[in-house]
Amino acid sequence: MNYIIQFVLMPFSLLYGLINTIRNYLYDNKVLISIRFAHPIICVGNLSVGGTGKTPHVEYLIALLKHQYSIATLSRGYGRKSAGLIYANEESTAQLIGDEPMQYAMKNPDIVVAVGENRMLAIPDILSSVPHNELIILDDAMQHRSVRAGLTIMISQYDKPFYKDYIIPAGRLREPRSSYKRADIIVVSKCPKSISEVEKQEIIAHIKPFKYQHVYFSTLEYGAIYPMFNNIESIKDFKQYDILLLTGIADNQKIITHCKSFCKEIFALDFKDHHYFDRYDIEKVSELFFEIKNEKKIILTTEKDATRLALEKEMLWAKNLPIHILPVQVKFLDTDKNKFDNDILQYLSVTLQKINNTHQINTEQNGIIR
Repeated sequence: MNYIIQFVLMPFSLLYGLINTIRNYLYDNKVLISIRFAHPIICVGNLSVGGTGKTPHVEYLIALLKHQYSIATLSRGYGRKSAGLIYANEESTAQLIGDEPMQYAMKNPDIVVAVGENRMLAIPDILSSVPHNELIILDDAMQHRSVRAGLTIMISQYDKPFYKDYIIPAGRLREPRSSYKRADIIVVSKCPKSISEVEKQEIIAHIKPFKYQHVYFSTLEYGAIYPMFNNIESIKDFKQYDILLLTGIADNQKIITHCKSFCKEIFALDFKDHHYFDRYDIEKVSELFFEIKNEKKIILTTEKDATRLALEKEMLWAKNLPIHILPVQVKFLDTDKNKFDNDILQYLSVTLQKINNTHQINTEQNGIIR
């Protein structure tokens, strides 16, 4: 951001920060109610307004745990055209539950995916409606102070770290930097794979983690490109292809850099984060695509964008647009994977054991076990 603009916006940031500081003080001193459930709850969030890679980290947790535990994700469902608590099903769309929850549901039909603005009310409903549930993952709920998760994971982007940022509108932070103290685990995301141990230690020194906090480093790894619809031909080698990159995410620069490494030329059409594509947008995409002279060409988008593009599926088919999807996943660097996984599994094991012990004691006291 231009320094002059940042300076002009700073008074508004100070005011916004003051409001958040007062709010956090009221929660920290129990003036405002904050509930902690005995049930295992992991919160994945950040201090900034987006672009840290939170969604792939939630998917990492899902992949790590879903074969061993019965899990549910609970999101606000940002940008959805509905309200209240809704459970994803076969008829769900991004418009109904939001793009990120829709992505979780499409890729993981074996888990419960729920959206609801009020987590304090939604959590008991999940525990009642899904009695076999063993874990709830709160998606982007670090600022939702009315619920205290058993384990909080904060994501901070490598090239836009929270300790160098400012509160909106002068920066990207939703609350003061000091709020990082609420996290149990801090993940520095989107790191270059070549990051040195010296640089890691420098970042940790800037973060200044408390004794109870663990800091880990992750990067994004892109998977094999695949067609969005079954009637589109798969492509293995893109060296001779031009790509029209269509995105509505917080930051598409890393994708652009990645695409440049394997395609002939790339053209980018970017919309604001969580943008719902309408018929006008599809017309614009179609015009730009067919203006590309290279006969070997495709349209490339992200998994999250694909959930919103699917709302205009019929028009996309009619335009005969060869849309492909670029998947992305989290990879922890060096030995951090084992350490991070162990932290998560240890939390779950200990918490579930406490619940089992409590149930056993209550049962014995009721005279059922003799």
